[in-house]
Amino acid sequence: MDRERIEKGMREILAGIGEDRLNREVISNTPRRVAAMYEEFFAGIDRDPGDALRVIY
Repeated sequence: MDRERIEKGMREILAGIGEDRLNREVISNTPRRVAAMYEEFFAGIDRDPGDALRVIY
């Protein structure tokens, strides 16, 4: 996963909606947080879902 590219994209989105003042404390870490969230969300994208859903008693 390319975190830098995701962060850059998030900065572009924020600029597009008018929140391009990334020095504001509330917004400044948003690109990093979004990239971390995507990394966690898509962490298992290459795994076989059957492995995770298999029930073992």
